[in-house]
Amino acid sequence: MTRVPDPGDPVGELPESQEYQEYLEPKVTPGWKTGLFALTASAVVAVVGTFQLFFTYANPGLGSPAAPESYRVTTTMWRNSTGVYAIVPKFGIPVVAAGGLLLVSVVLLLVAARWRLPRVLAFGRTLSFATTFLLGGALWSAQVYVSAIETGWKVSEPTLLFGRGPALWLLVVACALGLIGSALVLGRALGDRVSVPSTVVYRVPSDDTDDTDNTDDAGLDAA
Repeated sequence: MTRVPDPGDPVGELPESQEYQEYLEPKVTPGWKTGLFALTASAVVAVVGTFQLFFTYANPGLGSPAAPESYRVTTTMWRNSTGVYAIVPKFGIPVVAAGGLLLVSVVLLLVAARWRLPRVLAFGRTLSFATTFLLGGALWSAQVYVSAIETGWKVSEPTLLFGRGPALWLLVVACALGLIGSALVLGRALGDRVSVPSTVVYRVPSDDTDDTDNTDDAGLDAA
C-alpha cells in the first residue's frame, strides 16, 4: 500500500536550490583562556606598578653648595615625597589608562566568544595589541626620564646617591604579559566554520491531490 505524503513531510535535499548559511561553533581553547588571564594580569601589574617606588635620590649631607643639608627624595609615578627637589611627570596617567583599556579588551573578547561576534572579536584583539604598545611607550618614556635625571644629578652633584625602584620592572613585566596575552588570543576562539541549511522546503498538498482523495473516498462509499 502506497503511503500518501503528509503535508509536513520535507521534500528532501535540493542541492541546486537549497540555501546555506555559515555560523561559528563556540570553542574556547586553553590557550585562549591563558591569553585572557595574561591580559588581565598585565593590567593589574601595570596599575600596581604606578604606586611603587619609581626612583630615589639622597644627599648624605656633606655641606656642598648645591645641597648643604642631608635629605632624601622618593618618587612614584604620581608624586614625590617632598614636592621641592623633584617634579615628576605623572606617568601613572597613561599607564592606568592602558590598564583600563586592557580590561576593556578582555571584556570584548569574552563577549565575542560568548555570543559569537566576529567583528567584536577582531576589535578586541586589535585593542589588546594597541594598548600593549601604548603601555610600552609609557615604559620607554619613564625609562628615558629616569636616565636623564640620573645623568643630570651625577654631573651637577656627584655626592648624591641615586637609586631606582621596582616600578619600571613591574612595567616591563606588564608589557611582557600584554604581548603574550595578545598573541594567545589570536587563536580561533569561536570554533570551526560550519554550513547549515538556512531554509527548509515542506510539501504542500495541491488541489489535484485533494480531488483524487475525494474521488477515492466517493468510490469506496458507493461500493
